[in-house]
Amino acid sequence: MRDLNLAGARVFIRYNYRKVFCSRCSGIYVEEQGFVPPYARVTKRLARYIHQLCKKMTITDVAKHFGLDWKAVEHIDKHFLQEEFGQTDYNDLHITAVDEVSVRKGYRYYTVVIDIAGGRALWMGEGRAKETLDAFFGPMTTEQRHSI
Repeated sequence: MRDLNLAGARVFIRYNYRKVFCSRCSGIYVEEQGFVPPYARVTKRLARYIHQLCKKMTITDVAKHFGLDWKAVEHIDKHFLQEEFGQTDYNDLHITAVDEVSVRKGYRYYTVVIDIAGGRALWMGEGRAKETLDAFFGPMTTEQRHSI
């Protein structure tokens, strides 16, 4: 298990974990550890630090700094971004705008919904069809739809 560097030295933690068999559901579960998620290869505090560095540095630079694969760093950063921005806040919406963004000129599109009054991006979905926008409005209550 990889942990935060200590004075420039890479730190690894070796620990034993138990797998527990549940007779009720016939599932096998990894014993919960406070400092590491199950099956992770980095500690929670290293993952948080990697995410903080990704706000200031490129993923490649962070990966080189810790001697990790850039895909692992990208996965960690995406996890924290999803946790932070993954849920759409439908409260207090009155004026919205919808736009489409092209990625790689004409090959891939994303639909973006913006809260005009709040000045924030609310939601982004892959594609530019009616079904894409339906995915935004689907979880809304009737009152929330009528307030827009």
